[in-house]
Amino acid sequence: MGWVGFGAGWLDLWFGSDWWSYGNPAYAKCLTVCAHNPNVADAVLLQLLRGSSDANIRFADLRGLLLRLGFAERIQGSHHIFSHEGVAEILNLQPKNSLAKPYQVKQVRKVLVQYKLAKGDV
Repeated sequence: MGWVGFGAGWLDLWFGSDWWSYGNPAYAKCLTVCAHNPNVADAVLLQLLRGSSDANIRFADLRGLLLRLGFAERIQGSHHIFSHEGVAEILNLQPKNSLAKPYQVKQVRKVLVQYKLAKGDV
């Protein structure tokens, strides 16, 4: 697969490549989309709470949702560590290419439901 055209293969190569990494300024810009777009945050929250497609949630969207819900983030290497006042658990997330890992999506869902953080906050 090469850089021919702008079809789905090109997107897979783009998002799955080493270029698409934390050192690239475009990465940070893309990650802010969910945090500033309530429609994306609502859709991601609904998808997350439904629990039917944990393997298909984009990491950038999950990160943006957590930031929108008031979580503080610190980054250590590829680990994005989220904490929230009043929440005992710390969420430690790492992307797998451009997607969130399914077991980590389940951890986020458990925290949001347990602490009732998703109720009308998005």
